[in-house]
Amino acid sequence: MKDGKQMRITDVELSIIKSLFAENDDALKLMRKIFLPELDPKAPIGQNIDLWMTIKVEDMSPEEALINIKARNTLISHIEQQLMQLKRQI
Repeated sequence: MKDGKQMRITDVELSIIKSLFAENDDALKLMRKIFLPELDPKAPIGQNIDLWMTIKVEDMSPEEALINIKARNTLISHIEQQLMQLKRQI
């Protein structure tokens, strides 16, 4: 890379990403839908997952709930960053 950072993705992998997603916004939207599903009022009941609402904190201590919420937020942020990296590569 020009800024001296080492890429996690090889040139071969980058060419695969480009061939799959270049000028294919629908494929990128599908990846986002799979990894970061959002509530869709048209989706059948039970077919939707809201990643922000996946932790039941009722039976946890405040400390446990905070740890679990922070872990979930970190996971979601990581997935978003990786999807953005894919988008920047193409």
